[in-house]
Amino acid sequence: MAVRATASRFPIDSDALEASGLPWGLTVTPFAAKDESGIGPAYGSNGHLLPRCENCYAYFNTYCELDQWAWTCSLCGTLNGLSSDAIARYSYPHDSIPETSSSFVDLELPLDGSEEEMTQARPVYVAAIDLSSSEEFLELTKSALLAALEALSPGSLFGLATFSHKIGLYDVQGPIPVVKNVFIPPDAESKLPLELEDAMPLLQFLAPVETCKDRIAAALETLRPITSWERSSGAAQGIDGVSQIDITFSQCPQLEPLPRLVFALLRNPLLRFHEEGVHPDYRIYLQCLFSVLEPSSLHCGIYPSLTSYSTPDKQAYPRHSLSRAALLTSDSPIFFLDAYTTLIVFYTSTADPSLPFPPPQDCLLRKNINMVKQGRSITPKLMFIRGGKDDATAFENYLIEEQDVDGSGFASAKGFVSFLDDISQSVAEYMK
Repeated sequence: MAVRATASRFPIDSDALEASGLPWGLTVTPFAAKDESGIGPAYGSNGHLLPRCENCYAYFNTYCELDQWAWTCSLCGTLNGLSSDAIARYSYPHDSIPETSSSFVDLELPLDGSEEEMTQARPVYVAAIDLSSSEEFLELTKSALLAALEALSPGSLFGLATFSHKIGLYDVQGPIPVVKNVFIPPDAESKLPLELEDAMPLLQFLAPVETCKDRIAAALETLRPITSWERSSGAAQGIDGVSQIDITFSQCPQLEPLPRLVFALLRNPLLRFHEEGVHPDYRIYLQCLFSVLEPSSLHCGIYPSLTSYSTPDKQAYPRHSLSRAALLTSDSPIFFLDAYTTLIVFYTSTADPSLPFPPPQDCLLRKNINMVKQGRSITPKLMFIRGGKDDATAFENYLIEEQDVDGSGFASAKGFVSFLDDISQSVAEYMK
């Protein structure tokens, strides 16, 4: 690349430029074989190790100040940390490294090799739920299963079955979750009139958690205790489908996020008052921001995404519910929360002390953070929090599905489970 100025000397600042009264600029030839002095580039390898500024994404160059552990961007002045590989790279004499010896470099990038296919046994989990139990016990069971679902390792298979006067087998692998019921005759002893394999094949019953997690959760939310009328009216039947109020839209996957979005919006500062600690100017700011966001960004602003990592270079789960249960029941030590205007990297109090904090610049988590920042219309605030050492309030306020968190630090009368229960009862009342 060749860069040529219109004058032989650079103005020291903008005031000197204005005082000179001369037009000043640069001509840039990006793919020139030689620079403005007729010199070719300095060649090197490992171009993927070349540091980039966290703030303006500029590359490290000869005009940047370099310390042992960090470097200062020559364009925006941001102090950036160095990865362990970069520290080792810049420990050599600077004249032997292209980017520290020349402003015109040509670095090779390594070729991506094909990923090795990993074969391993897949753990299987089956939840068998008694629908003849009380409503309170069933709600407790559902909450425990939703929390346990968050902790299952990638690659796990999960099956959902219910039993009472009938056995229900759930298929959550299709676009619409389906349940097949096998009724148990009153005079049945130890054998059913129909084999469960005939009602639903095993591979159809066992669903991969990583792709069907949301539909499994939606199916759990539809479970309700059976009534004595249901028990008596269904005793002589064979196989049927489910007939109940579907407040979680389990039959329409496109609408499944809607209950959580409504729940989150009701707890958003946009609908809070000044007496509750939300300044009117902040509500106006949110209104203006939300009104111009496209749907996926608006979804993120209302109900943030929560992703877990087993290490800074390995993602565990792409999506968790916004609840403490997701943290307590998960083996993952690192969580990344994206609330559109705020990004939070949270290390749990039980995280291995050997895990680097904050995450290294060249790790997968940092790369994902940078991708998020590049795609935003405004620059989000990035925070790093260590549980047990730093104040975690900023992170915990986003765990809105708990009964005592509403996103603004004020107590809330209802959590997400209670919210769904109220909706279900209201719909049932109107349908009488």
